Amino acid sequence: MRVLVTGAAGFLGPHVIAAARAAWPAIEVVGLDLRDRSTADRTLVVDLKDASATRAALEAEEPDVVFHLAGRLGGTVDQLYVANVTATANLLGAIGAGSHRARVVVPGSAAEYGAVPEAELPVSEDRPPAPVSFYGRSKAQQVALALEHAHAGLNVGVGRVFQMLGPGMPETLFAGSACAQFAAIAAAGGSGEVKVGDLTPRRDFLDVTDVASALVTIATSGPCGEVYNVCSGTSVSMSELLEMMVEASGLDVRVVRDTDRLRASDVSDSRGDNAKLRSLGWEPRLTLAESVARAAGEAVCRA
Repeated sequence: MRVLVTGAAGFLGPHVIAAARAAWPAIEVVGLDLRDRSTADRTLVVDLKDASATRAALEAEEPDVVFHLAGRLGGTVDQLYVANVTATANLLGAIGAGSHRARVVVPGSAAEYGAVPEAELPVSEDRPPAPVSFYGRSKAQQVALALEHAHAGLNVGVGRVFQMLGPGMPETLFAGSACAQFAAIAAAGGSGEVKVGDLTPRRDFLDVTDVASALVTIATSGPCGEVYNVCSGTSVSMSELLEMMVEASGLDVRVVRDTDRLRASDVSDSRGDNAKLRSLGWEPRLTLAESVARAAGEAVCRA
């Protein structure tokens, strides 16, 4: 059995690879990335924006399962569209054109839902997308494309991922930025400032290892064409999360509001209903406190 992971060298990639190996011990894992190193057995440097290169890689490898993790969190409208939509179109087109059909899992995003009224939280998968950000719009387009391919006969499932936590988070994420600042404070002696923006929004956090196991569960047990919320089912404010992270770090931290980090947020609370995913037999293994301790502890040790 061969598993192909796009974006294998990214934040989520190594965790999906580990979860896949746990589920299918005899597999060969092939990574596709713009970087030439990952935790896969082999890593191929392929730009998914290049349709012919993507098709050649899929024809050569003939994977049984594909986890399409490659994409962008930020950038211009054009950059987000090309990375999240065009690349997905190229990948699914290559699979559809081949004789060897794979099971494909595409991670969506909570950003697809946009601003959901408090009375309608936690949000379920049957709510129509109404994204309010460029990123959310690109992910909604990506998922719509994936579902179109599923309706046309490809074996595609979607995991709509909410906020991830874990060691090595990108600094573009709030918790990743905090951890990077923790590492700098630890390296400087253990006392310093953490600069933050707005701490009032509430988000639904899940450890990256639980996200990875959810995507593998969708691959093994989810019917074709279905969407699953990958989330904890509860939300906390950024202020609460930061307080937990500071306590777990053991550092002497002063929280400072940085006007350069303030961003207008159209989504005050994002919280998902994970009952559909749980119906496949998935359960999260780590509590929020355990996940925070892992992330903050790694940041301090990194110094």
